[in-house]
Amino acid sequence: MRRAIIHIGSSKAGSTSIQHALYSNRLQLLEHGFYYPKTGVFAGFGHANVGRDIVGAADFRSNKGTFAELLKEIASNDHQTIVLSTETLIRANADARHKLITGFHEAGIQEVSVIVYVREQAAMVHSLYGELVRNGNFRATFQEFAIRQINRPFYDYTRLLDQLRGQYGVDNVIMVPFDVAHLSGDLISDYLERIGYPNASNFAPGLNPRLRQRKNRGLPAQRLEAMRSVDAFLHRHRINRKLLQLRRWFNFYDRLFAIDPSSFMTPRLESRIRDRFDESNRRLAGALFGNEAIELFPNRGSLATRSPVQQKIYPK
Repeated sequence: MRRAIIHIGSSKAGSTSIQHALYSNRLQLLEHGFYYPKTGVFAGFGHANVGRDIVGAADFRSNKGTFAELLKEIASNDHQTIVLSTETLIRANADARHKLITGFHEAGIQEVSVIVYVREQAAMVHSLYGELVRNGNFRATFQEFAIRQINRPFYDYTRLLDQLRGQYGVDNVIMVPFDVAHLSGDLISDYLERIGYPNASNFAPGLNPRLRQRKNRGLPAQRLEAMRSVDAFLHRHRINRKLLQLRRWFNFYDRLFAIDPSSFMTPRLESRIRDRFDESNRRLAGALFGNEAIELFPNRGSLATRSPVQQKIYPK
């Protein structure tokens, strides 16, 4: 029986590491019957554009690999297990999931499973904001962004689990809290074990050579706020042509000076986010482990550790 295992994220929960490892070990995967399709993969990342096609995202590009092209690639071979990774699919609604399942069945895949790593909500919002500001042209403040984000449905992981199980089947959904307490060793080993890959010890986690210089790291709060303020100012005054030059200056500044690494998450906002999802996370523990008393994210710590400088810049 042919099957597909789709890693759907979530964002900021090790997805880039998983995608790099899968891309770098395509031949090792193939030796054990696991096929990582070429369609939609760019520079060693996952199948993001295919996911955008399935969900109808505005940033889908028809020349970067489509869902139809992926299905054609899958149908043209007889590999038993197809492995995909795209965080975009965590945003899929019922119609998009139905489109995905139907397409795979028509391409000769009898079983479709998903695996998703979920990060503690406050930490995920905090990390995602940093990535968006770092990528540029993002003008919302952190508090504006956080309040908007926590109203998005996929942050309620119990609801997400119910939706996924309702369409893929209870036995075809693997949800894992992104915390060392629930991982079998490191993230890559945990993922390989859960998809049934038999020889994780020989699986190299190395990056695609084109990406060895890329650092998927967070930036200090002060620098993020400065970048966001510059983006907002340039957009307001329509002088975007200066943006690249200023960003290069930021990179130069970052190399010269040690910047305060503290967070711009306030204690009040952190408590608000965690209180919002506390009941849902308890029910999720019951659904995943049969015991609501189990802590899903025991190593989450506090994000609201702020220096005196930060306290002056960002109000409570």
